[in-house]
Amino acid sequence: MEESGPLELSLTGRNATAEVVAVIRQLSSRFIFVLAAKVIRSNLTDDLREGRPSTATTEDNISAVGLMIDTDKRVTYQQTRTS
Repeated sequence: MEESGPLELSLTGRNATAEVVAVIRQLSSRFIFVLAAKVIRSNLTDDLREGRPSTATTEDNISAVGLMIDTDKRVTYQQTRTS
C-alpha cells in the first residue's frame, strides 16, 4: 500500500467535490487496511469448529503422527489418517 503524506483539503474552486471524493476514498482504503490488519492480528489461534472432533489434537495423536513421520519421511496424509 502506498503511503502518502498528511491529507490536505482546500475546499475552494471547481474541484472541491473531486477533492472531497478523493480524500474519502483515501481514508476509506486506509481504514479498511487497518481494520483488516487488526482482524488478522487478533485471530492467531485455530479455534475448534463444529464438525472437527476435539480428539484430533490430543497429545497422543500428535506424538503418534510425529513418530510416523520420524520413521518414514515419505508417509502420506492418507496413511496418517488410517492408522
